[in-house]
Amino acid sequence: MLQTPQLTVNFSFYLGSQLNVVVNNAELAKEVLKENDQNLANRFRTKPLDNVSKIGMDLIWADYGPHYVKVRKVCNLELFTPKRLESNKHCKIKG
Repeated sequence: MLQTPQLTVNFSFYLGSQLNVVVNNAELAKEVLKENDQNLANRFRTKPLDNVSKIGMDLIWADYGPHYVKVRKVCNLELFTPKRLESNKHCKIKG
């Protein structure tokens, strides 16, 4: 889990005995992706998670290394751009 004093947990759940935290605040997400990615990489994966993540080949469950750096770079350059986020704004669930 991210250990920063300013972190407010928006949503958390357990997968087996592992606590998972969902950050849905843009500032916190930026902090997680920019400053704590090495701390959060190499997370424990269960067998079911290995099946879902293609044995850690996605961004979320990848081990830190060249593959993780490449996938993160592609996401930052192609998926997380303001233009792309704005075009997918309709996908957000409003509550």
